[in-house]
Amino acid sequence: RRKRLIRAWDFGFHHPAVLVGQVDFRDRLILYGELQGADVDIDRFAQQVIDWCAATFGDWSAWGWQDFCDPAGAQVRSIMSDKNENTELQVLARYGIHPGYTPFSRRAGRGIIHRLLETRDDGSPALLVTRACPIIISGMLGGYAYRPKPGGDTFHEEPDDESYYSHTQACLRYMVTGKFSHLGQSQRLPAGMRR
Repeated sequence: RRKRLIRAWDFGFHHPAVLVGQVDFRDRLILYGELQGADVDIDRFAQQVIDWCAATFGDWSAWGWQDFCDPAGAQVRSIMSDKNENTELQVLARYGIHPGYTPFSRRAGRGIIHRLLETRDDGSPALLVTRACPIIISGMLGGYAYRPKPGGDTFHEEPDDESYYSHTQACLRYMVTGKFSHLGQSQRLPAGMRR
């Protein structure tokens, strides 16, 4: 029996993103694909995602999707209310997409990702990334990084959330906090990791 595919959404006009994965029968999260838009609103991006998912994942789509997103997608921002526009979640609902979200901090989400990358008892990590995710891979190899403070000697406590790589990394955070929230209950970081 096949398991449902998981989609995680990050909203934003400049680089909205979606990440597709699946938890396999060994309880590992496998990332199968990513799509990142450029200067596109959520309505057009949702249609692009639907078309891309149908073309890329074909028969798997028949098993259904479990969607997660940024909790901010449910908020009406002042600029939106002035224009009488819908929230991102309302737009996705018109396409039959109803993402869930969990109220985890960014730090807790990154902690879950760190735990999934640890070696398990069977010698494998609980997070596997396929070559179909080059933005995630490049971000993990250093593209998604902490911003230097003025002077360049110290760094901000949060990664640069406006970088090209931040949107797919955010998707991964939403996915793991949705599927592996039990790992976020402890704030302990893996051995060798520093706060």
